[in-house]
Amino acid sequence: MGLSLEEYAAQQEQQGIEQAKKDFADDQTTDGAARSPLERQQAQTREDQARAFDVYKQYQQNIMLTGQLDTEIIKGLQAGEPLPSLFLKAMKAFYLCKGAENALPIIENTLLTVYGTGLKEAEVRAMQADQIQQRLDNLRTAYKSETNDDDRKRLQQAIRMHEKRLENF
Repeated sequence: MGLSLEEYAAQQEQQGIEQAKKDFADDQTTDGAARSPLERQQAQTREDQARAFDVYKQYQQNIMLTGQLDTEIIKGLQAGEPLPSLFLKAMKAFYLCKGAENALPIIENTLLTVYGTGLKEAEVRAMQADQIQQRLDNLRTAYKSETNDDDRKRLQQAIRMHEKRLENF
């Protein structure tokens, strides 16, 4: 159930008080003296510069990764690498340039589902099999190092399921 009008007003008042305390604390120096407007402006400028530096640093990393992907795509074309894997690399480079890497898992899952599971294209199914094999290897490694019996049973079950999926490919 929602807040009553009185509860909402009390909540808003409390948030206002907390914001005022924060603003007051921001206006104080380490010795408790009030900051001048110039000091507040300088502090804000330093914060803005730090944020800009972080953004620029990420941008530079993305440029470097995009260059590496470009080289991988060209070498992959020359080596006859399957087009779906080259497509995923191209999409990764594209989304790195856009700064929207969170779309990549959606694209990869869609590609694997539509072209692998749905259309049963051999190259995409091979990519799916490679992913399953990689997860199976990781599960086997975890199983070897696990000491808890319950966890070992769960890992053993997951290993069996992954082996079964690989057999069905």
